[in-house]
Amino acid sequence: MRLFLFFLPLCVFVFCQLSTPKNAHTSTSEAKIDSLYKHDPYDISQAEVTDSTDVYVTKTSKVKYLLRFPRYILVMMVYPLEKFALQVEYAKLWVRYYKFFTNKTGTFGLFPHGQLGGETGTGVGARLFHTNILGRENTITAHYIYSGGQGQFCEGLYIDPNLLDTGLIWKIQGGYLQTKNKNANINGAINDDESRLFELKKVDVETSVEWRLKTDEIASFAPQFKMVGRIGFSQRDFMPVLGGLQPLSDPGSSPQARLLKGLGTIFKFYRFGLRVMYDDRDYKKPVRQLSHPPNYRFPGRIVTQFGDQFYFARDIGYPERGGFITLEGDWVTGPDRIAFYKIRAEAARYITLFWKNRILVLHARMDKVRSVGDGFVPYTELIQLGGNESARGYTRGYFRGQGALQFNVEYRYPIWDYSNVFLFWDEGQIFDHFGDLRWGGFHSSWGGGIAFRTETDLLGKIKIGHSTANRFLIGFTMSQAF
Repeated sequence: MRLFLFFLPLCVFVFCQLSTPKNAHTSTSEAKIDSLYKHDPYDISQAEVTDSTDVYVTKTSKVKYLLRFPRYILVMMVYPLEKFALQVEYAKLWVRYYKFFTNKTGTFGLFPHGQLGGETGTGVGARLFHTNILGRENTITAHYIYSGGQGQFCEGLYIDPNLLDTGLIWKIQGGYLQTKNKNANINGAINDDESRLFELKKVDVETSVEWRLKTDEIASFAPQFKMVGRIGFSQRDFMPVLGGLQPLSDPGSSPQARLLKGLGTIFKFYRFGLRVMYDDRDYKKPVRQLSHPPNYRFPGRIVTQFGDQFYFARDIGYPERGGFITLEGDWVTGPDRIAFYKIRAEAARYITLFWKNRILVLHARMDKVRSVGDGFVPYTELIQLGGNESARGYTRGYFRGQGALQFNVEYRYPIWDYSNVFLFWDEGQIFDHFGDLRWGGFHSSWGGGIAFRTETDLLGKIKIGHSTANRFLIGFTMSQAF
C-alpha cells in the first residue's frame, strides 16, 4: 500500500506532462534546460531515425498453457487464503477476539471452543487459562468438549515452571473421555464394520517433574537435554455396544489385538515412567555481528541479544536444521492381572534442501508393549497407527498391536509468511513380537497438505492422505508429530 501511495503522485505527474499541448507555456528554467541539448551532436533525438517495419509477435503455444496449469491451480487455491490473511492482519481480528475474552493484563481468558472430528466427533465447549496464579507465573489450562450422544471430553493442566526455586518444572495433568464415536481410537480398526461398536470411559491423572540441562535466559535458544519422571493413575471402562464379546477379524489388528483383552470389564492400573530427550531443532549458532541492524525483523526469525552475542529463536513449528532423539519407558501394574511395560524410541532430522526454507524431514519411531509374567495388556493400551500423525492415509487407530514401526519422509515448502505446504510418504507396520517384523509387512500412505504457524510454533495442519484403505482421507490437527 505504501508503495502504491508513493507511485501515485509520480504517475499523475508523468501523465500531466505527456498530456500537455505542444504550444503550452513553459517556464524559463525549462526553456534553458531544453536549449542545452538542441545542439548536442550526440543527441539522437535530433537525427533522422530510420523506420523499422520488422514486427516480432510472440505466440504462446497450447503446450505452455498446459505446463502453466498447475501454477494456475495453486494460485486459485492460495490467493483467497492470502487475501483472507491480509484482511485478518489489517483488521487485527485475532487481537480483537483475544482481548474480548481475556482480562486487561492478558493473564486470564475463557474462550468458546468447537471441535470437528476427534475422539467424540463434532462438539462445542470452552477453553480456560490463567498464566499468573498467585503472581508466581504458574499456569493452569482447562478444555471441555460436549458432543451429545457421541460423548464428552475434558482435560486440565497445571504447571509450576520453577518448583521451590530449584529450576525443576512440575506438572499435574488429568483427563476424562467418554466416547462411542465410530471414528474414535477404539473403533478405528472396525470403522467399516457396522455390526461392531465399542464404548470407552477413561480417566487419567498424572504428575511429572522435568529436569533441564539449561535453565538460564538462553535456555529456549540453545540445544536442550531433559529428563522427565512421571507417576500416573488410570481407569478404563471398556464396553461392547454392538457385536458382543467375540474377537475381531479385521485385517488392521494383530493376533493379540483381535483378542480384545479387557472388553466388558472395568480395570485400573498405575504407571511409572521416564523419558530422556535431546533436542536441537532449528538451532543456529549465536553471532557477534548481524548482517542487519538489531531492530530489523528477520522474516520468520526472532533475534535477541544476550551479552555481546545475538541468539536466534528456535522455530519448533518449522525447523530448518537439527533434530531430536527421544527414549522413554513405562512400567504399568494393577489389579486384575494387569502387568506390562512399554518402550519407545524416536528420532527426526531436518535438512535444508535446494534453497532456504525448503525442508526435508526424516523421521523414525518404534513402539513396543509387552506383558510381564502372567499379566496381560488391555486392548485400550496397545500400540496403534493411523490418523493425522502416523500412517496418515489410514483412519485413526486402523492398525493396532503390541508393537509398531514407522518411517516418515516429509518435504515442506513455504508459500506465505506463516504457512507452508507439505508432501509426505509414510511406511508403517504393526506386530506382536519382534520376530513378526518383515519387509513385506509395511503399509504405505502418501499425500500432502498445508500448515499454519506462528514465528515459534504450529497453529494447525490440514492434510489429505491416500492409501489402499482410503482413496482420499482429509484430516486436521493442531499438533506437530515431528
